[in-house]
Amino acid sequence: MKENRLPSKGFPDDPDSLFCFSVNGGDSAQSPGDPPPASVAGGRPYTLVFENDALAAADGGSSVIRAASRKEVAILFGILGRDCELHISPGYRQEAPVLCEEAAGLSFGQASEELRAADMEHVHDLLRKLPLNLSGLLSSPLAVKERDPLPERADRRYVHKKNGGNTLISEPFIDGRLVHFNLIERTEEFIFDHDSDHVQGMLLLEAMRQASIAVTHIAGELPPSGLMALSSYYNKFYTYIERSAPVVFRAFTSYALPPDGGETEDYAICQVFQWGRLVAEACLQAIVFMNHEQYEAKRERTTKISQRSKRQFDTKIDALLEKQGGL
Repeated sequence: MKENRLPSKGFPDDPDSLFCFSVNGGDSAQSPGDPPPASVAGGRPYTLVFENDALAAADGGSSVIRAASRKEVAILFGILGRDCELHISPGYRQEAPVLCEEAAGLSFGQASEELRAADMEHVHDLLRKLPLNLSGLLSSPLAVKERDPLPERADRRYVHKKNGGNTLISEPFIDGRLVHFNLIERTEEFIFDHDSDHVQGMLLLEAMRQASIAVTHIAGELPPSGLMALSSYYNKFYTYIERSAPVVFRAFTSYALPPDGGETEDYAICQVFQWGRLVAEACLQAIVFMNHEQYEAKRERTTKISQRSKRQFDTKIDALLEKQGGL
């Protein structure tokens, strides 16, 4: 079973460089300068392939992900770490030698920096290409199949709740920079007008919000004292989500501890799966505070702006009332 733990800073379990392999006639061949082989072709959950390259062979358990550029390879490597490998055929290495050399020479540090600099829309598009890592999930504590027992709820501090019974996500399963949870429907916080044969949308919206907060603490390493102020929330539902089978959340955050310890503007992406199918997703942006003092300083600034707006509004209303009274 994969160890279910909080990652330490820098994700030391990830490789220093991207594992690259070539396949010619079914044989795996290392290229000069590549790291020593750590697996056979297609032996990892995800195999990255350039769009114009031909994949000669891949293990049935590996998901093939097409990358349009070296930048996309870097972003995917930054997200997936040791879970991915790059396939470059001998013919494509001859056709695009500079591109192949740059991609094969990517370090995890470089990939992490490029992931951090990438915009939310691009990262979101790439995440939508990634099916679930089912082999990893099956060896995790999460419920994947019907009749699998649900794990315990996540620590309430991960989702900023006073009452742990209102936590709607399970203990996490951490896989690279992606953090997975199960949905836990039972809560006293939501009281609906009527029973439903599917997961209620409002409950799912709150669960995705909680998963986005939790991934910022877990993968982003925001300390327990950290707070978040939601600035935007975009979501989409693709189908009804049944109550009879486990629901898996997969969350990613752009947050990383700022060198100066100040507040930042970051985002989280939460995807919802049932039976391996993407059924809902959300992109959330927020101001992230390292501690309560930063939050209070922000509130003081916004309160001053609100008070100024109130004075201007009251002046305008008084002027209108005076004018109406004079008619």
